Amino acid sequence: MEVKVTTIIFDQSIKIDEISSLRGALLTLLPDNPILHNHSDDTVLYRYPKVQYKLIDGKAGVTGIAEGAEILESEFAAGDEFILKIGRKVRRFIVTEKKTSYFNPDTQSPAGFRYEICGWLPLNQKNHLTYQQTGSLKDKIGLLDSILTINILAAHKKGMGHIIDHECVAYITDIMNISTAKHKGVEMLSFDVRICTNTALPQYISLGKGSARGHGTVTELK
Repeated sequence: MEVKVTTIIFDQSIKIDEISSLRGALLTLLPDNPILHNHSDDTVLYRYPKVQYKLIDGKAGVTGIAEGAEILESEFAAGDEFILKIGRKVRRFIVTEKKTSYFNPDTQSPAGFRYEICGWLPLNQKNHLTYQQTGSLKDKIGLLDSILTINILAAHKKGMGHIIDHECVAYITDIMNISTAKHKGVEMLSFDVRICTNTALPQYISLGKGSARGHGTVTELK
């Protein structure tokens, strides 16, 4: 089984806090497809997002998985131009790259795959309190490792329709930065980390909270 993954990259640089505007502007072009915006009529669809809006090397980008990839494939082409309102400014965005690949979710490696995750939001209200009350750094990282594993399992099951049939092992090898970010009006701890896992992930997929809006983007470390 292979999963289609399509990523489009625009020529314009944007900031992380402008991704919601990018998402909103693109949704006005394609308002009728719930996969793009995770809503159905007036109901929010609580599921792993098949279309994810993000920064890729500082540029505005969108990644689609499975059905989401099919939509990006059909609706966007390299060279396409869009006039989008980002915040208070109207700007012209050109699709400079369109990449489609087929990912085998069964791929695993005992030696481990190494990735970098930027703007990862692993903590909800409950485990945020647990994290803050945990005294030792080792135990804090242990908590984050367990959440990381859950995030990877969810991306496979809910994003790719794939059940991992081996023990998923994942752990943080380096915490590069800890900051705060707002998600749905709530301030959360945001982590830039490097990880190792025996379970492969597609390039530019997102993990954790806010994965539809630029948080938790995964890039492979060569």
